[in-house]
Amino acid sequence: MPHEHPPPTVSTVKELYANALTCAFPGCRRPLFTAGGEEGRRSLQSRIAHICARREGGPRWDPSMTAEGNRSAANLILLCIEHATVIDLVENVATYPVEVLREWKARQLEEFDAAVGGWRISDEEAEEVIAVSVSMPVTFHADTINLGGGGGGQAPGAAGGGGAAIGPGSLGGPGGSVGHITLEGRPGEAPGSGGGGGGALAEDAIVPPRRADSDPQEGSGWSAGADGQDGGETTISIGDQVVLHAAGGTGGLAGTGVRHQSDNLLVSVLLLVNYGEVHNGGLVSLIGGAWQSVSVLNVPSRVAFPAMIVFEAGGVPVGEYTAGVEIRGPDGSVHGSVRFPVTVERAGDVCRTPRPCNVEAEIDAFGLWTVAVVTPTRELARVDVMVRRTGQPS
Repeated sequence: MPHEHPPPTVSTVKELYANALTCAFPGCRRPLFTAGGEEGRRSLQSRIAHICARREGGPRWDPSMTAEGNRSAANLILLCIEHATVIDLVENVATYPVEVLREWKARQLEEFDAAVGGWRISDEEAEEVIAVSVSMPVTFHADTINLGGGGGGQAPGAAGGGGAAIGPGSLGGPGGSVGHITLEGRPGEAPGSGGGGGGALAEDAIVPPRRADSDPQEGSGWSAGADGQDGGETTISIGDQVVLHAAGGTGGLAGTGVRHQSDNLLVSVLLLVNYGEVHNGGLVSLIGGAWQSVSVLNVPSRVAFPAMIVFEAGGVPVGEYTAGVEIRGPDGSVHGSVRFPVTVERAGDVCRTPRPCNVEAEIDAFGLWTVAVVTPTRELARVDVMVRRTGQPS
């Protein structure tokens, strides 16, 4: 029998739902519960997913993990029903590895803190708060507390008082100097010199100088190699009866094979070109680009679709990301595809990665075909191309 860890405890489940609002899948805003019915009863719309599987042989199973570690909140993530199923499908395990799911969980907790506010502190932090709070008692004996500096003395020509300051980083204004003595006074001022400077209460009342690490950064990356194609299905029949059916194996992944997900990965350029070349530094040269039709003598026919893609990876963390190109027929079905990694070597505010790509497809109909750039979860760009019979007018 495969080894199986015990399910999460009630207290762990309560902890999970007390620190999340929506599904952790990037871009999904589905709530974990919905209210409905005449009595306003809540309806469960979510599931607890294991980052490392609870059963041996399951998705992302870790044989070194203890039972307590497996059922702890750190190994559990809250997802809507749909995405809890998606991440555990055999064909998606490589797309959603442990590192990606832990990143989702951290972001889910951060979004909860931002929406709800407040601070959850440890016992040690609580003891620190108590220590610094009781060591310097301050008592005010006044009906009115003025945070601004006091005005000048009552005597004509007295200097203004200095500004008050409360809070870390605060700075009070300097007192006024003894200026021209006048007994008439001016609007809003007592007779004498100028009043004191204003106080500062906010923690960020003084804007700190710009830090060097906040300056915009230029990222770098590349895209090389292609993932192996999945194997075809095998079926053995005797007469009309199928006696053996075997699914094809999953194609190998280029590069390290550890792929991540990011909603910040975009495409700024997708062109069909006769020739494209990527130079050192990422500069792209194109010849005969942006063509909008292809002529074939007859169908079916094998046609190559050469394309130049520029990925925009600004704000994308370092790592490998799965992308690909699909050739879709007039009915939307995929007739040819290729899958490859897009690697971010150095993260930055601007990061452009060119990728030449040539995809062949079996053309079985004349009409409007589509070349699309996709990731495992969404479409990034598309261009349409007209497939027409040779000699047919444009």
